[in-house]
Amino acid sequence: MVIIILAFVPVFALTGMEGKMFHPLAFTKTFAMVCSTILAITLVPVLCTFLIRGKLHSENANPIMRMLRAIYQPVLRWALRHRIITLGAAVALLLGALYTATTIGSEFMPPLDEETALFMPITDRASRSPRQPASFASRTSSSRGPGRRDGGGQGWPRGNIHRSCADQHE
Repeated sequence: MVIIILAFVPVFALTGMEGKMFHPLAFTKTFAMVCSTILAITLVPVLCTFLIRGKLHSENANPIMRMLRAIYQPVLRWALRHRIITLGAAVALLLGALYTATTIGSEFMPPLDEETALFMPITDRASRSPRQPASFASRTSSSRGPGRRDGGGQGWPRGNIHRSCADQHE
């Protein structure tokens, strides 16, 4: 559990917009993991004494565990016999991860282009043409998607029009 909780330590180091977006996620997940660990240590053993009755079977009696051990034991034996290859592969993976971490960059969020707006009008039933605000002088892109006659649960009666418009002050 500690490893899973420590995986979110870098999220707590984020600043700016990234920190504002992801700190609540990190706090919530960390709080949930700490609470589940406390329950696993305190409540679960008590409940086991009340709920588990009868004869307890060994792990070898479980066919899934037998299959997993049949796969795991030869791999473990090979890794222990070939220690240098195993450690070399682990070091190579570590160096690859460190190289990737140094070249990944520092920008987490993409830059926002706040000079454009997405215009999603509802088609006017009388004229069958969308109404465009007067503050937008030029249209940079436009697309129309067909919709169902009943609106399809999306709130658009007969289709939807996506129009990206640039500000007239450009």
